Amino acid sequence: MFRNLLILVLLLSIADVASSADQASIERQGRVMAVGGWQISIQDALGDVEQYVVDPGARIFHNGKPATLDAIDTGDMARLTLKSKQGRLVVVTIDARDRE
Repeated sequence: MFRNLLILVLLLSIADVASSADQASIERQGRVMAVGGWQISIQDALGDVEQYVVDPGARIFHNGKPATLDAIDTGDMARLTLKSKQGRLVVVTIDARDRE
């Protein structure tokens, strides 16, 4: 009986860790290289360009105000928050500022 209880506790702990990993967020920032079609590409400080899928429910801000994806222009600076949803890494928040 003790062994079964121990196994159950271990399985619940593993499930909790997996769930927490799914909820963890990742941040990326850089200059917007392309935007549209629910995708955004940014160039980081090292010059690497990465393309990300934007979740349709993403919270988008431009110059500190709520905005839509089409308000963001090539050359703007953006900070992206990404989360894993259904096994895919998607952008859930975009905070963009006019290019400097």
